[in-house]
Amino acid sequence: MKLRTAIAIIKYATLVAALLSGLGIIVYLGVLKIRILDRMLVFIVLQVLATVIILGKQYWLRNVFQTIRYPGLLYGVCEQLGYLRNLVMNASDEVLDDLYKPTCDTNDFLRDNNLSAEIYPRVVWYPAIKPILMVAGLIGFIYLSKSDTGSRAYAIPFAIALLATGQLINSVYKRKAEPGAGPMLIFSSNGLQMIGANLEWHNVYDWRYIRPKSKGERPRIEVSVIEPVKAQTIFTIHINYTTIAYVEYLILLSHYKYKYGANYVQG
Repeated sequence: MKLRTAIAIIKYATLVAALLSGLGIIVYLGVLKIRILDRMLVFIVLQVLATVIILGKQYWLRNVFQTIRYPGLLYGVCEQLGYLRNLVMNASDEVLDDLYKPTCDTNDFLRDNNLSAEIYPRVVWYPAIKPILMVAGLIGFIYLSKSDTGSRAYAIPFAIALLATGQLINSVYKRKAEPGAGPMLIFSSNGLQMIGANLEWHNVYDWRYIRPKSKGERPRIEVSVIEPVKAQTIFTIHINYTTIAYVEYLILLSHYKYKYGANYVQG
């Protein structure tokens, strides 16, 4: 199993569990015009499903760490993104060694995970498609929930289908490279080559995915660099304009940093 696939399963298992739990609360509060006993039954079923997903996720994770080829990177990226929060997960010495002392060949690593060391600018996809589909899903959910009994059964699947469609469209367009453009970033054993800078791995101290917190703010990766004669400098990678998503950046940064410049450890 590729690292991206495993991380996506962990991420979406948490999201689905949260969604089911939230829908259960919405149903219980009376958004759907059904009897109170039916509401309680739907609420209990959805909460049980959410709990089963979370428990199943923990069981699956324990098995995946024993079978996946790069358990250290899986643990490191998931830990950084908070996907292991509220789970009883302790990394073994083997997992930590795989993260901090990688012995795999970089070309094999890139091939195994369908990654490229060269990152290109992408065709900018207008990001409003996701909020538009979210609003449409909410309106459709409310409309169907207030319709006749036969239509109410379609309210929840309709809302979920629109949300999933928005995520799928966004993911597909995120990978279309701009025709004829050269690489914006290049990962190599000597460092991360950016436009106007080369970040040597032994100087890279930290890297983080920054989620947008306000209107107009864009998702980004911040790479912190410490040089012997300079203070800490932060270089920003704007994810929306490149052909890979934040998970791929975190995977690549972890592999290259720990393989080619491990004298500074991420803090």
